[in-house]
Amino acid sequence: MVLTATGQAWVRVTDGGKTLFEATMQPGQTYQVPPTSTAPMLRVGAPEAVRINVGNAVAPPVGPAGQVTSNVSLKGTDLMRGGAQPAAPAGQ
Repeated sequence: MVLTATGQAWVRVTDGGKTLFEATMQPGQTYQVPPTSTAPMLRVGAPEAVRINVGNAVAPPVGPAGQVTSNVSLKGTDLMRGGAQPAAPAGQ
């Protein structure tokens, strides 16, 4: 799973409440989600400026342009299911 900035975008990736990555990404900058992550989650300030690759496929957008998007599961199956689908709250 690789996040690539296509424009300037603030990004935070967490796993189990621990921050793995947080930065304002610049165009062309990438971040690879560690394969050891068990439940990686994304919060992004400009979802239209981040492309997410799951293997060789590009995931659908994770949120509407210009809107902070939170609680997006970065599990490949969740992303490829249709983007902008927040993870279900724990216990559901």
